[in-house]
Amino acid sequence: MKAKLLRQPANAGFTLIEVLAVVIIVGILAAIAAPGWVAFANSREANQLADQVFQRIRQSQTDAGRLRSNQVVEFNDGNPPVLSYGAAEGGGRTAELLGEGRLANGMASLDVFDGNGAEVDSVVFDPNGILVSDGNLPITVVVQVPADGSGSTRCVILKTLLGASELAQGDACTP
Repeated sequence: MKAKLLRQPANAGFTLIEVLAVVIIVGILAAIAAPGWVAFANSREANQLADQVFQRIRQSQTDAGRLRSNQVVEFNDGNPPVLSYGAAEGGGRTAELLGEGRLANGMASLDVFDGNGAEVDSVVFDPNGILVSDGNLPITVVVQVPADGSGSTRCVILKTLLGASELAQGDACTP
């Protein structure tokens, strides 16, 4: 009886067909999930970039009042985009890469428009923290990820001369 049990071949493991079926199912699930993941990642990145722009504008407004001097935030739609900020008079502005240097080329774009749809290069706050403007409000700073506009769009909207601003997305970002 013992000899018969020892001679039986082991049938452990999976057949080639079973392994292929599992690989195909996993591949199909990955193909279904990939576009959703890319959209989620783009949305998250756009939120972070818009928040970075928002914080830089708010900090410059605060610095204008604290330092009692005009403060400027300049927008450069380079590749990657750059925010420059500091005193409006003289030089010595600090340049800050949008995305803090982690963005690949073509990953994000930065566009700034006034209330008439004209492009704006910078915003200036006077020593009281009031936005220096020619009256064409609101000023909309639009961030798109990826840069071709096929993904997520977020924006910072400067609504009033006092610098009231909000974060928005989608159609609200159209100048």
